Amino acid sequence: MSQRPYQGGGQRPGQEVGWVPKTKLGKLVQAGEIVSMEEIFTQGMRIKEPEIVDTLLPNIQQEVLGIGFVQKQTDAGERSRFRAIVAVGNGDGYIGVGEGKARQVRTAIDKGTIQAKLNVVPVRRGCGSWECRCGRAHTVPFSVVGKCGSVRVHVLPSPRGLGLVAGEIPKQVLRLAGVKDCWTRTYGSTSTLTSSALAVFDALVQTYNRLLESSPSTLGMLRTAKNLVAWGQVNPEVLENLLRKRGEREGNKEFDDEFAKVFFRKENIAELARSVVAGEIGVKDLWLAGVKPRFRLHPPRGGFKRSTRRAATDGGELGYRGEDINRLVKRMI
Repeated sequence: MSQRPYQGGGQRPGQEVGWVPKTKLGKLVQAGEIVSMEEIFTQGMRIKEPEIVDTLLPNIQQEVLGIGFVQKQTDAGERSRFRAIVAVGNGDGYIGVGEGKARQVRTAIDKGTIQAKLNVVPVRRGCGSWECRCGRAHTVPFSVVGKCGSVRVHVLPSPRGLGLVAGEIPKQVLRLAGVKDCWTRTYGSTSTLTSSALAVFDALVQTYNRLLESSPSTLGMLRTAKNLVAWGQVNPEVLENLLRKRGEREGNKEFDDEFAKVFFRKENIAELARSVVAGEIGVKDLWLAGVKPRFRLHPPRGGFKRSTRRAATDGGELGYRGEDINRLVKRMI
């Protein structure tokens, strides 16, 4: 008996179809023109396909942080779904956290995994503990703070060999990010699974964006991690732009000239920035006035001009930049 030839379109029976990229970045990755995650972030490109992460991070691990049950009241009655919080990471400087909702648990986990891969970000690691100074990338280079909802998480550098002093959820996220040693402090309703996971994730994101006060302790910390972060002296003009465009206050309050008048008796933000650079007002004074201790910066316009894995003295972007740090920050505001 002869078999009737296949006359339909699309996929043939039994034929496997691989990944067909839909974005420009996906096509570059599949063609082999981009071979690492570092190239994506240095060029300021956005990941819109999870297969990009699967291709560039083949050893990425997935961990389900928790599964909850949510309900929504509609005209037809209650709508019940499962919510899954998933974290992905390669254990070597990349981490992503995502949330997925569906009627089936398996579908919710799959959605959360896809969202986590789309949220993958690099994590800066180093040896920021004054008790260690081993120079290895085993902890965070400096203390960072993350917040989500009512939960606030402080991640502090610790000496090598201490381990992860954290709760169960923060410990899983930190382990996937490749952080081996650190202290953590948590505040707020830490029993809320989603807020706890996203607060730790937000703290790790801040390892790339931080304004520090020039003090002996800060300079000592930077010397320890000098070739793992980019740092330098910011000028008043750049600091003014940072405060106006990227400055955030607790409680989502407006950051304007009125804030400078009420809290510091300055005419405007420009005068406040000049006072901070001159040392008349400390960075800690800003934090006490409700200014959040980090700035959410974009990747630099046009991408990084040099390698982000080497120090400035070796032709890279890291290390002490002096006044040149202002050029980099301007392109990231």
